[in-house]
Formats: sequence, structure tokens, C-alpha cells
Amino acid sequence: MPRFVYSDINADTTAVNTGSDTIATIEVPTAHTGIERPHTPLHSNGAMGLVLTGLFLVLVSYSSGYKYISNLWHNMFKVKMRDFEDHTVDETRILTALISNTCITMGLMMFYAVSYCHNELIPILQRNITGALGAFIGIAVVYYFSQLALYNLLAYVFGDKQQSVSLLNGFKATQSLLGLLLLPLVVIILVNPQSTAAVLIATTAIYISIRIILISKGFRIFYTDFRSTIYFILYLCAVEIVPLCIIWAGTIYLCSNFLVK
Repeated sequence: MPRFVYSDINADTTAVNTGSDTIATIEVPTAHTGIERPHTPLHSNGAMGLVLTGLFLVLVSYSSGYKYISNLWHNMFKVKMRDFEDHTVDETRILTALISNTCITMGLMMFYAVSYCHNELIPILQRNITGALGAFIGIAVVYYFSQLALYNLLAYVFGDKQQSVSLLNGFKATQSLLGLLLLPLVVIILVNPQSTAAVLIATTAIYISIRIILISKGFRIFYTDFRSTIYFILYLCAVEIVPLCIIWAGTIYLCSNFLVK
């Protein structure tokens, strides 16, 4: 019977004749060093689960709430209310799904924006990507409801019921569209992190464009005379500029003081 023995790892495979027996020398394969898994949202199960959840909610709700999406243009640009407004449960469902998608995509963009603008925070964010992304999504949710409350207050003080509904419909529609427009950019930045700078610039341009649409609608609703111009300037500072600065400063503070623990 042939006998098989193992040689050293680096030995060559040979066959040695020893009379009646043949001893085969088999080389043991050399092991390779494992490759460390990249620390990015694309390689985080929790982060990708959150992203896919937002997309899943929109897809599931679309079949019953597609009418709301078809009315986005009217809600964003038209000041005059229609003779009938058929707000249904299905419309509420698709609106919830769209706003959830917007908060998730904005949270992801905030993750990359903080990483890009503050390199010293990258190790902190990569330590728990799912937790960091969840915190950013939470900030986006707080920002949305804060603005919704501010627009309700603005409409209550300066407008009647019809104007208030028109303004709030415009706000919800623009926020819904924002998430849909950011979805392709989310895919690009996930699979190609080298494009972070270009994607963040495109995200900023889309966000500013969306806000301009809403601001122009608010101006057409509430502008009556020159005195309204002063109110409009105060509105820009109180609703559009200051909250955004507070959110950004709060995000950096959160990363520096809480996520590090």
C-alpha cells in the first residue's frame, strides 16, 4: 500500500520510491491573509436595511396612493385650491412612506457630509455605522416635524384656512419629491464613495431648488404689499436659515460628544 505523508508547507510535491512502497509527499496549501471588510454603509447590514426599508415602503404604498404622486406638481406650484380635496387613508399612507424615505436618504447624506467635512469624526462614525445613521435619520425626522410646526404657525398667523392648507400641501409635496430625487444619488454614493464630493454638491443643489420652489409658493400666497417684504425676510431667517444651521451644529456636537462613547 502506498503511504502518504505531509511535508513542510513550502516543500515541493515529490514521489519517492523505497523498494516495494512509494511514499507520496503532498504539499499543504499556503493560507492567505483575510481581507478586512470595508467600514461603509454599503457593507453594514443595519444601514442597508434602513435604506431598503424606505424604498420598500414607497413601492408598497404606490399602487394605492399613486394619485398623490400625480398631484405633486399641483401641490408644489399652484396656489389656488381645487374645488375638492380628496384626502384619503391611501394618500396618508403614501405620504408617510415618502416622508420616511426622505428622512432616510437625508440621514445617509448627512453621514457622508459629516465624514467629508470633518475627517476627524470618521473613526467615530465607522465604529457603529448603523447607530450613527440611525441618529442622523432621527435628526432628519426632528427637522421635518420642526419645520412642519413652523409652517403651521406661519400659516395660522398670516393666512386663512385655505392659504394654510395650500402652504402645508406645498411643504409636504416638496419634501416628498426631495427623497425621490435623492434616491439615485444614494445609490451612486453607496457603490462609489470616491464620488462623495460631486454627490454632495448635487444634493445641495437639489435641496436648494426644492426650497426655492416652496419659498416662491409661500411668497405668492402671503405677499400683499411692501410690508410683507419685511415679513418675508424674517421668514427666511426664522424658517429656512436658522433651523438648518442649528441642525448642522447639533449634528456635529452629537458626533463629537455622544457617538464617541
